[in-house]
Amino acid sequence: MAMAGFALLGVGVAVVVPLAFAAAGRSGPAPSQAIAGVATITYASGLIAPSAMGSIADATSLTVSFGVVTALTLGLVLGAGVLRSAQPEPARRGAPQSAGAGAGTAADTGAAVADRP
Repeated sequence: MAMAGFALLGVGVAVVVPLAFAAAGRSGPAPSQAIAGVATITYASGLIAPSAMGSIADATSLTVSFGVVTALTLGLVLGAGVLRSAQPEPARRGAPQSAGAGAGTAADTGAAVADRP
């Protein structure tokens, strides 16, 4: 039963990093700096988290350290709305377009255009 619970937790938490990188990529005039910041925080937390959990477990108990992880995970759930964009996402390249000017042309669909006389 515990293994199934940890598997479900892993599936739920696994989407956090890609969402954080996607939100950083959509932010402001310099998304590359935001992505670098997210990467730095992600790698640093990957190095710090195991030793912090071990220190908490050593000072108290393993149950308390997993309780801290659970509380932090609940914080992720509650803060997930922060990753949503406040403005609508622009149309993506290759996405279907409405029937307007230029819709369906070879240039819009990315198809090769033959030489014209």
